[in-house]
Amino acid sequence: KPDNNLCGDLTVADIACLMAVFWSKRLAGPPLAPHKALAAWYHRLLARPCFAKAVDEVMAQDRVLSAQVAGAFAPNL
Repeated sequence: KPDNNLCGDLTVADIACLMAVFWSKRLAGPPLAPHKALAAWYHRLLARPCFAKAVDEVMAQDRVLSAQVAGAFAPNL
């Protein structure tokens, strides 16, 4: 049974797209709310321990190394 990832099974496409969506959220890009399938996919990947760990590590370093962006990671995204 496919895992509802971009190409059925988890692929490099999921990893690349996850990071693109993550950085869009980091830079206060457009909200995911109007894109229900994209938002569901993003949250499914973040629920995977390996992705959650990687995103947590990136966010921790980003807080140290980068300036804050108004609206970044807003709850409605």
